Amino acid sequence: MSRFRSGVLAHCARAQKGFTFIELMVVLIILAILASVGAPIYMEQVKSARAADAQTTIGALKTAAGMYRQKFGKLPRDVQELEQKGFIEIDQATQRNWKFEFTKNRDKLQLVRAISTENMPGGAGNTVEYNAETGKWSGYGQPEE
Repeated sequence: MSRFRSGVLAHCARAQKGFTFIELMVVLIILAILASVGAPIYMEQVKSARAADAQTTIGALKTAAGMYRQKFGKLPRDVQELEQKGFIEIDQATQRNWKFEFTKNRDKLQLVRAISTENMPGGAGNTVEYNAETGKWSGYGQPEE
């Protein structure tokens, strides 16, 4: 019996030296599936994080425009007027990555928009919009409906 046992153990020890080709292929296939599912989710999170800077500034612009209207009885012409009159100060890093503008109808704010510049890691021309009439966000980094 001991001869049989030592022979089986010797055979098992020789067989456990490495992984088979099939085992390696199964692991690679599983990793490929995980990567194909995870990569798009990761990229959406990156976009969302980049857009958060624009969203924060848009919220501040909306508030500053409201304060401007309370003081002067009308909305400012543009974002630069808000900055010049001291109602808002946009961080230089944010200004390098985003250009801000808004549209109004008479004395009602309609849309506040941020457009990414060529300095933005995600590329130029991406737009984040806040519709002041509906209270909804759209554009870059926003979930698709």
